[in-house]
Amino acid sequence: MKTEYDVIVVGSGAGGLTAALAAADRGLSTLIIEKADVYGGSTALSGGGVWIPNSPQLERIGIVDSRESVRGYRGTQRTVRPVPRGQRDDTRRLPGIR
Repeated sequence: MKTEYDVIVVGSGAGGLTAALAAADRGLSTLIIEKADVYGGSTALSGGGVWIPNSPQLERIGIVDSRESVRGYRGTQRTVRPVPRGQRDDTRRLPGIR
């Protein structure tokens, strides 16, 4: 069993898997450590949605984002409610996204 790695990634969410793939693509021996029984981390619960503040894609479709909205997002875990099983999400769809 191998005990030494060039890169050890903690967590298998989108960031962790991206880091692991980038390291492996560069020829580095890579180990991913995940505490859950399945891969995906919190990404598995996101429905595939990712918020990238001030992105060119949002700007291109006319959605204005700001540094203040990014700062205001911190601490919103208490106000976010889970979507019941079987219910479609109730988020507003962005124009151009189906």
